[in-house]
Amino acid sequence: MAKIKTKETKKCESLTQEELEKVVKYFEKPATWPWILVACGLLVFFGGLWILLGLALCGLGVWLLYDAAQKRVTDSEFDAIRQKAFAMLHCVAMEKLGVDEGDTVRDNELVWGPRYYDRGDAFLIFKEGDDGVVRYSLYNIVVLVFTKKHLAMYQCALDMQTGNRLNECTEEFFYKDVVSVGTGTKTNTLLEEDETFTFIGKKSSQVVISQKNAWESFELRNAGGGVIYVPIRSDAVLKQMGGRFEESQVDRIVNSMRAILRDKK
Repeated sequence: MAKIKTKETKKCESLTQEELEKVVKYFEKPATWPWILVACGLLVFFGGLWILLGLALCGLGVWLLYDAAQKRVTDSEFDAIRQKAFAMLHCVAMEKLGVDEGDTVRDNELVWGPRYYDRGDAFLIFKEGDDGVVRYSLYNIVVLVFTKKHLAMYQCALDMQTGNRLNECTEEFFYKDVVSVGTGTKTNTLLEEDETFTFIGKKSSQVVISQKNAWESFELRNAGGGVIYVPIRSDAVLKQMGGRFEESQVDRIVNSMRAILRDKK
């Protein structure tokens, strides 16, 4: 009896435990007590009291600072882990949508921004890197998949500290039913009240996201009135932090999508 060949499904990767631990460490606040040890040691030493004790405290504090610097997770290390996580989401999107690479007409696109609303138990932490770029721990993700007949979408909230994907959903539209795609700026309507989030940076230790904040966002609307909405950046929020958000390539994605929609309609 001949064996029936079954189609093998590609298993999507996951972040390793080591990578997740690096992400958690990246978003940890730097410890201040080694500096306190150094300061106390100097006071004891120059106070002429217990000189050896002062030297010991200074030495311990300096060693702890050096050890922390050696174990520090850099911006580039975090970016590499995040890039891997984003690549994995393309695989997850194809799996959830039941789409094969042969069904697509071009590469997928991924739109992302901070997930500051509808977070469940996940924590959102902002951090200003050494390069002045503000990164965050919880991402709002939309993967756009362009098939021969329709536009398919996978959406989730990606928690970089746990690797968990929250609030997953999929949608499909015929190209002719897509009314518009673009970017716009509008007042925040996703929060019921103002919320305060941890911020690790030079300017402050927290950031408040208000209902009054205007966000530049990616928006896709269909003929049935449905809207795919991804907040990208807010100048009012950035003003509190003093840094800048990374370029999300959303303008390039929008222009590319408009060209495809013109061809398909």
